[in-house]
Amino acid sequence: MENHFGFTQVGGYLGFPPEPMQKYPAVFEMFANNLQPNFVADFVQFCQVTHPQFIIIGPGANQAMIKAISGLNWPTRKIDDVTVLTVPSQ
Repeated sequence: MENHFGFTQVGGYLGFPPEPMQKYPAVFEMFANNLQPNFVADFVQFCQVTHPQFIIIGPGANQAMIKAISGLNWPTRKIDDVTVLTVPSQ
């Protein structure tokens, strides 16, 4: 605010993944937008360990990633152009 909102954030880039998250292959696959053959298993493992409640998929997300995550058949709802998946409790 002090700089009168003189910075913009294009594409949602938040920087390199924090060090504690770097040990999870799924984090780098999502970060690099480069799915590997084990992406679904890596993603599920990441969710089992980190316990997120929701996964948010916004416009412009990688279609292969959307298809892979949607294949988990987790409860899903659409809110405008955003998809919200509820991660099952483990």
